[in-house]
Amino acid sequence: MKNNSKRKEIKKLLGVEFFKAPGKSRVYDFFEIVDKDELEKAFRRWIRTFIDIPKHTVAAVDGKVLRGSANAKNNAVSVLSAVLAETKLIIAHKEIEKKSNEIPAFQELISELDETFTYGFDALNTQKNSKEGI
Repeated sequence: MKNNSKRKEIKKLLGVEFFKAPGKSRVYDFFEIVDKDELEKAFRRWIRTFIDIPKHTVAAVDGKVLRGSANAKNNAVSVLSAVLAETKLIIAHKEIEKKSNEIPAFQELISELDETFTYGFDALNTQKNSKEGI
């Protein structure tokens, strides 16, 4: 956050000249009280106000474990992200359930997005049944 909040593109996107990134503990406090699904819906609406997405734009989808998200009480959080291949802009996220994998999260993400995209993904998502090979 400290590095990205200094970038000109971020300041322009947020419409601010000066921006001080919140401390890590404030961010954690925020995510403890916010409805994550509603935040994601708002993010998807907001990001689309900045970009025009032509039909058949390639969206690369991949899962990642969020570094630093594990603690004594909880395992690390895994998230699936959809990124516009040409601009490298993230347009959607989907948390991967704790005792699951990318496949059902990927299927849900596609159903939540529209048919605007041509999807790129890794071989894991070519399985028909999410329990195959796992």
